[in-house]
Amino acid sequence: MVGIALVFIFAFGMGYGSTVAEPALSALGATVEELTVGMVTRVGVVRTVSLGASVGSGCIGFYS
Repeated sequence: MVGIALVFIFAFGMGYGSTVAEPALSALGATVEELTVGMVTRVGVVRTVSLGASVGSGCIGFYS
């Protein structure tokens, strides 16, 4: 059971970290913030996409 939890945590961390480090996502976030006149922030876009990617990669790691 501990091994499964470690795989999930590792996959979650890798998915989140690799997505946060993506420069194109930061540029997209800045564009979204500019187009929405600050209603949606760059940080909010980056965190939301990173969370989705990390949960997705964690689920793939868990089920494989």
